[in-house]
Amino acid sequence: MSFLLPAVFVILTIPYLAWGVYALRIKYRYHEEFSPATEAITLTAVTIFFVVELSLLRAWMLDTPLMFVFTVLGLLVSGAALYGSMLVSLASQLLVDFFIPARHDEVHAPNFVPVEALERVGDYDGALQECLVIAQIFPKDPDTLLRVAQNMTELDRYEESTQWFEAALALMNDPTKSLRVSNRLAEIYNHRLERTGDARRVLEEYLANHPDSERAETVKKRIARLSESAEARAVSPTAPPGVPLASPAPTRETPSE
Repeated sequence: MSFLLPAVFVILTIPYLAWGVYALRIKYRYHEEFSPATEAITLTAVTIFFVVELSLLRAWMLDTPLMFVFTVLGLLVSGAALYGSMLVSLASQLLVDFFIPARHDEVHAPNFVPVEALERVGDYDGALQECLVIAQIFPKDPDTLLRVAQNMTELDRYEESTQWFEAALALMNDPTKSLRVSNRLAEIYNHRLERTGDARRVLEEYLANHPDSERAETVKKRIARLSESAEARAVSPTAPPGVPLASPAPTRETPSE
């Protein structure tokens, strides 16, 4: 009997730890979220696990109360580390659904209310996950694609954000809004990723799509500056962007005898 209780305790702990590590890997490495139903089932199973484990510990460590206390504390700490984020995610989703219920008369338009709530508190990772879900429902909505891109830039995921900016631009027709997005994308390409050629391409595509734009001349001047910058980098690839090239030191001629 003294051997059976520890064995059962260890056997039950293995899936508890394995699923917790897997859930954290999915959330923080691949930036994916489980469905609320999966989270609810998981948290219910964890609760049952704690009840069973505490019963086993009470019977196993009846004569060692100090060890019992420390073991229980260890379980609670592991539970908070492995499943705390899942509990917060599910609770926040339930609160949002309770206080801001879905409006069935607007099912044909994206609902950014949960996204805006997460952005206001600085939870850009959570906001991004919400945007990705909306993007699956409205893949042709440029505002949704832009929201994904903007939240990616808040997380310093500039390389990935460019794909979403490009997709959003392909769906836009308004010259003013397209210019704003084109300038933002060109800035990311030029300053964040040091891809001046792509920055110039974005602005040239804007001119091709909106040749009669009132800001066309301004865009042409910016393209010219980018071309000059690219040439400067080609001459001196070690010079950082925006730093003028140093002039060569004057040589002093030796007077002939």
